[in-house]
Amino acid sequence: MKTSWLNFLACMLLSAAIWLFHNLSQQYADIVNVSVVPSSNIEGRAEKASSEVTVSARCKVSGWGLVAFGRDRKARKVFFDASDLRSAGDDVFTIKAANLYKYAKDIFGDDVVVESFVTDMLSMTFPSENHKKVPVLAVMSATFKPQYMANGPAVMIPDSVTIYGDKDRLASIEAVYTKQLNYKELRSSVHSDVKLEKPSGVRLSVDKATCSLDVTRFVELRSRVNIGTRNVPAHTHLTVLPSIADVTYRCKFPLNGNPVDRTEFYVDYKEFTSSIGGSCMVHCDGLPSGVIEVKIDPEVCECVAD
Repeated sequence: MKTSWLNFLACMLLSAAIWLFHNLSQQYADIVNVSVVPSSNIEGRAEKASSEVTVSARCKVSGWGLVAFGRDRKARKVFFDASDLRSAGDDVFTIKAANLYKYAKDIFGDDVVVESFVTDMLSMTFPSENHKKVPVLAVMSATFKPQYMANGPAVMIPDSVTIYGDKDRLASIEAVYTKQLNYKELRSSVHSDVKLEKPSGVRLSVDKATCSLDVTRFVELRSRVNIGTRNVPAHTHLTVLPSIADVTYRCKFPLNGNPVDRTEFYVDYKEFTSSIGGSCMVHCDGLPSGVIEVKIDPEVCECVAD
């Protein structure tokens, strides 16, 4: 008799377990509420919102998922793209329900299908922070194969970052530098993602950048040129010593015209009047677009007016 009752009880428990498992495995449509800690990268604003927000949506989710939502009270960290947020005045920013769908997995998880959000707009508060925009400078070492060189300085994307922190600390920082980049024997352009060196005591709006170095083949031309003068007043004569310079042109290959025939070299009388001792830089004018680099020897001339 006792054995029969035990078998009956075991069958009942097994049936209940099967029933419960079956029901929890079914899909249900219900309102789900999730606490979220928003973060973003809004210019001039704190990285994290000042308080949690609750996101409510009608979701299609399994019974197991509903049980998990009921037990999990921990707020989820969700990063919102600044382009999806709109200022609502003061420190408040909003995001439309239409844009919330792209964050559904971050908010509710992979196994949840969001059918609709309960509200048309979600508001969050991002307080302002001390900030400053500074340039990004590449720390780079590069060598090139013969007859190849850089076609200008390295280009950084982004070329500037916003730094956040104490006002005194921000005042001491004029630029943010990349980690060391090393290129050897280049003969073609390179593009590299590189981490930024974060100064101590500050936060950066981004932690990496893309460095692009345009590399081109060149030909080298040499010429001896006369050094002229400009902006010399009437009845004044400016003597330039030496009056001849050796010039080396590095031009993109293939060569598009001879730069020697189109370039003028001169010293400026206006610079002479403000110089100490009459030393003036030699300038060039009329360089065609294909010229990458010009070296002038000497770069500085001594000038005498009479």
